[in-house]
Amino acid sequence: MTIKADVAEAGIYYNLVSKAYSTIPYLKYTTPDTQYEEKAPTGFRVSSETTAVSEFASWWEYRYEGGKYVKKTYGVGINNSGVNSIQPNSSPTGKIENGKWTMKSGYGFSVSAAVGTSDFRSYLAPESSMYTGVQYAYITLPEYSYAFASGKCRTLEKSGSNWVLPVNGRYGRTHFTPLWFPDGDYTPVITQSDMWTPSGMIKAGRTTNTIVIKDSAYDDWYEGRR
Repeated sequence: MTIKADVAEAGIYYNLVSKAYSTIPYLKYTTPDTQYEEKAPTGFRVSSETTAVSEFASWWEYRYEGGKYVKKTYGVGINNSGVNSIQPNSSPTGKIENGKWTMKSGYGFSVSAAVGTSDFRSYLAPESSMYTGVQYAYITLPEYSYAFASGKCRTLEKSGSNWVLPVNGRYGRTHFTPLWFPDGDYTPVITQSDMWTPSGMIKAGRTTNTIVIKDSAYDDWYEGRR
């Protein structure tokens, strides 16, 4: 893809710019479903939550208004005040305790992340034709140390005004937690990206609510313990 841009006035051209870019298709990542696993992989440890990132973009342009050029500065960002939530959707024992969801490891949860944009500081709100909406979103997970890599994160799909998990076979829009995940807080991070503006791409990453892991699905389905 080659983009050329210039400013012309009275037959004179200013700031001629030519840029060439390579494009790549979106990568759709998924993770393997949990299976019989007696213990966590060697070397596993619970990672600290990654720091939330909220990005904004600003740019300026001159517009010819009232017989003269007027400089206008615009700003926009990804709305990071919406709800990013996970909720047990396959656990018969999932429940709310002390304001938090609790479930056993090995069961799954659904995802809902709000889509939207927001103004930036005191800058002018740009016209919608000046930028794209968010075009890509993914969830990174504590069992994979929040890695953004094939087999370790999951690409989300847009459904109405939310990002959700893709359909996982007969289980629906579900991500299963590992059977071996230790008791404690389970908090993924959802990142929205590929929102393009005249000053480049912006993205925003934010944690979801926390599900407290307590015991495992083995405690619901066993005949005896070793």
